[in-house]
Amino acid sequence: MKERGIEITRPFIIFDELDGETFSFIYLDEGDNPQPWNCSVDEAYDSDEGEQIYKMISKSFSQYIEKRVNHEIALRS
Repeated sequence: MKERGIEITRPFIIFDELDGETFSFIYLDEGDNPQPWNCSVDEAYDSDEGEQIYKMISKSFSQYIEKRVNHEIALRS
């Protein structure tokens, strides 16, 4: 992250990562159901607008979990 000048100063927790190139996280100071974010360590994973840190499509962490669970259920049906 230092090589790309990425600095996250707020408390956060990572809940998903891909090959050390990108990760998903939530800020711990945003209440009970925070907005999930992505952070790209490699520029290949930047947003379409070239952002290194950007919001996920899901508006809340619970919505993200619900979508993932429903996706897994559909795969196994």
